[in-house]
Amino acid sequence: MQTKFPTPCNERRPIVQTWYHKQLAGALVSYLPPRVAVSIISNTGHQVMPSVALLPAAVLLADISGFTALTEKLAIRGSEGAEELTRLLNSYFSRMIDLLVEEGGEVVQFSGDALIAMFAYDDEPLGYLVTRAAQAAYRMQAAMIEFATLQTSVGAVALGMKIAISAGDVPALSIGGERNRWQYIIAGDPLRQVAAVEHAARRGEVKFSAQALALLTSIALPPRPLPPVELPAELAPTLIDGLCTHIPGAVTYRLLAGQFDGLEELRRMTLLFLGIGGLEYDSNVGMEVLQAAMIDLQRTVYRYEGSVNKFLVDDKGTISIIAFGAPPLAHHDDPLRAVRCALEIQEQAERRGLRT
Repeated sequence: MQTKFPTPCNERRPIVQTWYHKQLAGALVSYLPPRVAVSIISNTGHQVMPSVALLPAAVLLADISGFTALTEKLAIRGSEGAEELTRLLNSYFSRMIDLLVEEGGEVVQFSGDALIAMFAYDDEPLGYLVTRAAQAAYRMQAAMIEFATLQTSVGAVALGMKIAISAGDVPALSIGGERNRWQYIIAGDPLRQVAAVEHAARRGEVKFSAQALALLTSIALPPRPLPPVELPAELAPTLIDGLCTHIPGAVTYRLLAGQFDGLEELRRMTLLFLGIGGLEYDSNVGMEVLQAAMIDLQRTVYRYEGSVNKFLVDDKGTISIIAFGAPPLAHHDDPLRAVRCALEIQEQAERRGLRT
């Protein structure tokens, strides 16, 4: 991927390029889990390879209720509704992410209006990590008073949140690589724990898996904010290329064009929800099968000009959301492309002994 810089008047071009480069790098970093961004910055110019790290960690899942109904109402208002929904979501997520970061949590992924964060300091025992997650969770629930009733253009909306916390060894993986696109995921038993606990939780609650509850301490720990991601003083185009590898093409397309704000848009799209059974994340053999399955998936999706929007793990197994019609690509036959893509993925999974 070649970064294209703006071309203003000659005497100002070096200054403008530097400004653009820093803005672009900062925008790209904001879409990445901090652990991934730091790794890419530290290894600029090196080829990305499939990797896995086993991290003792606490995992927090926060799921908000009320936004789905609001989304449906605002969608009727077209682009104005999309802009309003984006402002409301940004307000909520910015507040919650700030609280997580203050306690040392890093957001790993979003799933609809839910987020998953991980607490994984190397120099603290697992019980402390669970305690930090608990401190963040209770602060988040206390902050929900700010969002209990939102005044919107379609009326007042009542929001609520439930939070689940689990603990254990978390495999953190970077897989794929087709067209230099990579997926970062966390998996393992803590993800199954947290998903199961979240299903049992009620609005306003913080619930723990049995494993996390056994590790929870009664010590009030001082805040330990997650260190900010530091960009180098001199930014090379190879760094931009590296940061783009873990971000969906639909997003990098806009960012590389200098559209750092206003990514909200109301589009007609076709979504393919894919469930994959039989993948294992806790062994070298499982890693090899997972990498091969991801390459199959990426090649098929990209051939039909779709976008791998999500790839995550919960109590139901491995789930992927594939979008057809995401910018800059849209086709009149996107529904047909999605069906054909799904059938090919099923055939590939069966050949590898997997279930879809």
